[in-house]
Amino acid sequence: MKTTENYLIRSNDNKIKIKRVIETTNRGTLPLIPNATPDNLKKIPWLDQTFLSEKQGLEIVVQLFVIESNDKIIIVDTCIGNHKDLTYLPWANKQSKFLEKIQAAGVVQTEVDYIVCTHIHLDHIGWNTTKINNVWEPTFPNASYIFSEKEFQHAKKYENKLHGNIIEESINPVIKSGQAMFISPPYSIDNNVTIIGTPGHTPGHTSVVVNYNNLNIIITGDMIHHPCQIACPDWNSYYDFDKDLSIKTRRRILEKNAGQNSILIGSHFSGSSFGQIIKDGDKYAFDILCENYEQKD
Repeated sequence: MKTTENYLIRSNDNKIKIKRVIETTNRGTLPLIPNATPDNLKKIPWLDQTFLSEKQGLEIVVQLFVIESNDKIIIVDTCIGNHKDLTYLPWANKQSKFLEKIQAAGVVQTEVDYIVCTHIHLDHIGWNTTKINNVWEPTFPNASYIFSEKEFQHAKKYENKLHGNIIEESINPVIKSGQAMFISPPYSIDNNVTIIGTPGHTPGHTSVVVNYNNLNIIITGDMIHHPCQIACPDWNSYYDFDKDLSIKTRRRILEKNAGQNSILIGSHFSGSSFGQIIKDGDKYAFDILCENYEQKD
């Protein structure tokens, strides 16, 4: 199955394609990173206005990514969803047409092979399921839904209390249908796509790496929420479970990928959402890349 030709990134032989579908944009009203005050953000010289709201707050998006690899369709994270009983009221009981946007991107629900949930938070698992005749059913009936086992065990203890009925609404139905897979990273979906451990934001948090020929891409999940954390990896979000480990993981990923022509796709980054990490002395910067990026020979 092939999706439509609008993409973020593709390999020069068209064997790897990545696109995104945006569910919603938050322009500075979501409490996220306490250190990211307007005054502090002004001290980051390369931080593009694309990533900031009109009042110099943090602009973020909630989006999913579609990877096409080896004639398989892999979706990374499934956003918020409709009709969900959530504690964050602006996202609760949504009645959006996001499923139509996914379909307009050329994604046929019955032809999706894998769903990767980087972690079990309300804005990364919502479209795992759809309410049909008042029953939660898997949105992608033929897909395997991949979760970190460690993440699932953590989420059962903590996340319903924080987010709402997310386990009952967005996880248990795909377990009941026999579609859930629980893995320990690193785990390779195929020879191009690997799930790696990036703990801290949650204990079992994962990111997705696409490695094909000279194309190396990492989809962050919430290991990094906003580009300002590239300049200041010690800035945690309010929602990081283990703040020390979050900082350690960010620094490890940034150092590994800086100056290596690796492409970092920020799951919540606005604008094109992706670019390259540059080593700037003992600091890091982010070089934005434009949509429809094609790998060079």
